[in-house]
Amino acid sequence: MPMTTVREKEKAYLVGTGIESLAAAVYLIRDACIPGENITIFEKSSSSGGSLQEIGLHDEGYKIKGIRMLNTSSIATYDLMAAIPSVRFDGKTVLEEIVAFNEQMKVFAQARLVCNGRVVTPDPDELFNHLLDIRQAISTHHQSENLPIESIFEPVFFDSRTWELVSSLFCLQPWHSIKQLALCFNLIEHHQISIDTLQGLEKTRYNQFDTLIFPTLLVN
Repeated sequence: MPMTTVREKEKAYLVGTGIESLAAAVYLIRDACIPGENITIFEKSSSSGGSLQEIGLHDEGYKIKGIRMLNTSSIATYDLMAAIPSVRFDGKTVLEEIVAFNEQMKVFAQARLVCNGRVVTPDPDELFNHLLDIRQAISTHHQSENLPIESIFEPVFFDSRTWELVSSLFCLQPWHSIKQLALCFNLIEHHQISIDTLQGLEKTRYNQFDTLIFPTLLVN
């Protein structure tokens, strides 16, 4: 239960300005009634955001900010967003902003796969059977989750439309681990996402940093 008495003498110290620490700070303010000025967050880098921040290293590659895929089953994330005021709309929370955005902009991809300028429509039966194969493979090899995905599928699978749809959605490569495939596939099942149209998916208006990190920094 949230507290109602402001705890002026309480202090909190958090390490890192990733989403975990920032979320903890939000809940300390909202539920524990600790003033924001009593919360100190240590960060060794020059920018906030942790893994949600973009990085660029000329010798190792780059990571850019992406959108956050959401669904109404994302209970913890939705609760956090409900506690953060929107930067764009006065009197609204980040959650209210995102809900309104997704009501206006329903996700329905009409051209997930394109070849030679033409839309490629996956065969429904092939798609269904391949998804069953993925689920079966994950279940069969759950004790070997550190093996690469390419070790449990024939090479022809990686030329299939199903692999193109799944891998492009999660930036998967054949050399990624079975564990990573399982995490991604569980998201598809948990959120009931249609991978050919992305129906069932909700998204943020902006990238993850500008949607979650930036407004949370203003709260703290």
